[in-house]
Amino acid sequence: MPNAAKIMQCAPRLEGVFRRRTLLPLGFISLTTLAQCSQPEPPVPAAAPLSKYTGDLPVLQSHGALRVIVPPEPLSHIPKQAEPVTIDYDLARDLAAELNLELRLVKAENYAQMVQMLLEGEGDIVAASLTITPARQEQAAFSVPYLYVDEYLITAASDSLPTAIEDLAGMKVGVRGSSSHYQTLLDIQQQVPSLRIHAAPEKLGLEHLIEGIVRGEYQATIADEHLWQAVASYYDSMATPLVVAKNRPIALMMRPDDVQLKTKVDEYLLAQQFTRQSQQAFTDDLPGLKKRRRLRMITRNNALTYFIHRGQQVGFEYELIKEFADRHDLRLDIVIPASHADLLTYLNEGKGDVVAVAMTITEQRQAQAAFTAPYNE
Repeated sequence: MPNAAKIMQCAPRLEGVFRRRTLLPLGFISLTTLAQCSQPEPPVPAAAPLSKYTGDLPVLQSHGALRVIVPPEPLSHIPKQAEPVTIDYDLARDLAAELNLELRLVKAENYAQMVQMLLEGEGDIVAASLTITPARQEQAAFSVPYLYVDEYLITAASDSLPTAIEDLAGMKVGVRGSSSHYQTLLDIQQQVPSLRIHAAPEKLGLEHLIEGIVRGEYQATIADEHLWQAVASYYDSMATPLVVAKNRPIALMMRPDDVQLKTKVDEYLLAQQFTRQSQQAFTDDLPGLKKRRRLRMITRNNALTYFIHRGQQVGFEYELIKEFADRHDLRLDIVIPASHADLLTYLNEGKGDVVAVAMTITEQRQAQAAFTAPYNE
């Protein structure tokens, strides 16, 4: 494990590396959680009830199946922007194929049922666009995030809309009690005590929650941005004037003791480069990164720079860049090209912002990218 003092010493040297497309010398393998989801396919039919059993990956392999707990379809129809809605089903299908196991979908009606079914052995993974929260981490283990989302306040369009958290004073907001949005509202309530929280029935999906606004049961609800954007064109009478939580990590849930399964799942998610902005290229400087709140590190996978150990991202360059990202309030994404020869191409095409991959400074490379001051001579 890298020396923490050395990381703290090196991090300030990165302050000026964004004036050109930047390359980090002697560096680190990186891999972005880039979201590249498949086009929607016909859903896999749910299997007949299975016998209950728990166990790590070898147990699942002995049964020949991966049982993935999923919610009912979040929307009653497939919208024009279907990818955000089908991502859980796509993940389940792709993971089963990667592990060479038969996929069996297990439907659960709400979060409490998902956790119960997982811990009691009716399923092995929960794929339900779950936000990682401290309370949930006390119940189960989570994969590395495959998506980061903001939480939007949805309310009826009008001439006077809330534009700041303080404007929620006296407003009644309806969300499911088991959702991460409920905890978001509890946190806001500490700042705005007059905010009223309506605990909606657990079975209600986004469409039904919006219908509650129309019926006057409450004035607003909250939705993750990817689900809202999938249906926004159908709700011209609704507005999203306020982001109530930013950059919330979405991940898969597993049993705490299933270490081998979690490791394989994490490796798969990272290797597939899941991220919400996988197709977008950016070549701007540090102010642009801060605006998007993301820093993309381009690297290759090795024991020095970046690798997965027991489901955790580690490596000297990873921890160095992570320290820099934290200082600037940026989320760190890891981008791993197919080969070492693609590193500079990725950088100059805007697929990443900094290269960290055990690379020495040469005149040829200096003609293609800017280098920081050496941090390991």
